[in-house]
Amino acid sequence: MKQAKNSETMPNRQSKDTDIIFKKIISDVKKENRYLRKQVREVKESRDAWKSKYFDLKNSKNTSNITKAKHHQFPIIWV
Repeated sequence: MKQAKNSETMPNRQSKDTDIIFKKIISDVKKENRYLRKQVREVKESRDAWKSKYFDLKNSKNTSNITKAKHHQFPIIWV
């Protein structure tokens, strides 16, 4: 009888151990996913900021933002 009880309790103990292991793995995966989602969000924000800045410079009608070199790029100084 005692052997029968031991054999019955062993699978329960193993299943509890595996449940604990799986819960730990799942929590680690969730943490990693949160971290990755945060990184993706930061990269997207950076990309959007760069795109809007580039688009503004490219399509700017204000000539003070875009400077073009005329004749000499640097002033000529006579000594």
